[in-house]
Amino acid sequence: MNYIIPPTTCPELPKKIAPALPNYPLPEGYENANAYLEYLAFQGATKLYGSSIPEEVVGRLQFELDIIKEKNFADYFLIIEDMVRIAREGFNILVGPGRGSSAGSLICYCLGITKVDPLKHDLLFERFLSPERNVMPDIDIDCEQGSMDIIVDYLKERYGETNVSYIITYNHARDNERTFISHGIHACGVAMSKLPLSYYTPMAIVDGKVVTVYDGHIIEDAGPIKIDILDWDMLTQMHKIIDLIKQKKQISIDIDSIDTNDQSTLEAFANGETNGVTQFSSNSIKKILLSMKSPKFEDLCTLNAMYRPGPMDFIPDYISRKNGDSAIKYQLPIMEKYLKQTHGVMVYQEQLMLLLRLIANFTRAESDDCRKAIGKRKKDKVDVFHTKFIDGGISNGYDKCVLEEVWNKMDKDGVYLFNKSHTVCYTFLAFQMMYLKVHFPDEFYMVISNTK
Repeated sequence: MNYIIPPTTCPELPKKIAPALPNYPLPEGYENANAYLEYLAFQGATKLYGSSIPEEVVGRLQFELDIIKEKNFADYFLIIEDMVRIAREGFNILVGPGRGSSAGSLICYCLGITKVDPLKHDLLFERFLSPERNVMPDIDIDCEQGSMDIIVDYLKERYGETNVSYIITYNHARDNERTFISHGIHACGVAMSKLPLSYYTPMAIVDGKVVTVYDGHIIEDAGPIKIDILDWDMLTQMHKIIDLIKQKKQISIDIDSIDTNDQSTLEAFANGETNGVTQFSSNSIKKILLSMKSPKFEDLCTLNAMYRPGPMDFIPDYISRKNGDSAIKYQLPIMEKYLKQTHGVMVYQEQLMLLLRLIANFTRAESDDCRKAIGKRKKDKVDVFHTKFIDGGISNGYDKCVLEEVWNKMDKDGVYLFNKSHTVCYTFLAFQMMYLKVHFPDEFYMVISNTK
């Protein structure tokens, strides 16, 4: 493989040669990746739900498997499953419970890629992958600090030294987006391809590591897939705490299986005892927690999603409704089905999508497209969906004036809505850390106090 010096100006954009997804090495007895993925999915479902798998689970698994098969993405899921499993079991790396929209996939949950049940939390597969979406879905992985290199070395050994690489990143000149003033290695981006990466992109060496010359924004346009493996020091801390507990108390903690209804942990959140707990440690969020009566895990997820510019303004109304100090009103009684958990306040993109289907018969794909159009303020598309919503709602017997009120609220607030899959995963991480703090304070503070 020939290497070049990283350029100072943007190289010519790549031309896609062909889909470059590596083939997963199948075990004996399986003719194709789809069959093996189905086997692993139902095997995982049996472990999670018991030998008599509920019909809802079977139906959702089959729905997801059909779409994955149609898109020819089975190898991608198998590659990620293998990578995560080896990281955990082979290298003893603590991997996070999930990140982003991939937590909406029951397949990912049954494969052990994610650790939150999408059915329990009303997470949607089409927020992650839908029949109309032809691009590769993103399954991003959080892991302990310093683990990325270990995982990349494994991928190189498994799929070929020249088929796996780090990705370059550039700092652009202020006055010219095509001119670079410096370059480095992407903090978490890894490129993989079926053929050597040099077929798709020039290659360079930066800080002793082989990197793609195309950056993360365009590497997938050339053909390779991009995987984000994010090193996170909080997971390192959590692993050290768990190891210390085992060493001092001979107690093994399965941190991914803790009960999110654990009352001691929930009380600690309610009391604002969140120092050292990621995303909940600021003084301002502590004050909000103290004002919230008896928060449940779902309330913590909601607060985590709303605690950012824009939605933060809605928190007082949410708290007032949750505490019973103000009445909860629904523009249409049927909306309670998906807004009850957040006390009548629309917080999540998934809620918007579900309401569009419920009120106006949007398809799964249409609801996702509408969500994106509203969020990105694409007026032409929003206008089309507006008409469809009113017409669909009228056909279901709802008053046009009320439908207009509902739509105006959706259109106004839709830009602030958050990905529920993401907030559930990251709130679970915070809950895990708080659980350790509450039940094993000595070990928790010993690690936290010694962390620079």
